[in-house]
Amino acid sequence: LTHQQFSSYEPELFPGLIYRMIKPRIVLLIFVSGKVVLTGAKVRAE
Repeated sequence: LTHQQFSSYEPELFPGLIYRMIKPRIVLLIFVSGKVVLTGAKVRAE
């Protein structure tokens, strides 16, 4: 299992790494500053 199929990083287009999880179906935006943003969760438990 490689993470390459779930992640993309193109600093010219967007300053953070985009990591797409399958289950739960959420997207993590990980920035160089150390900040992490989770998007796509329907409920807090996800």
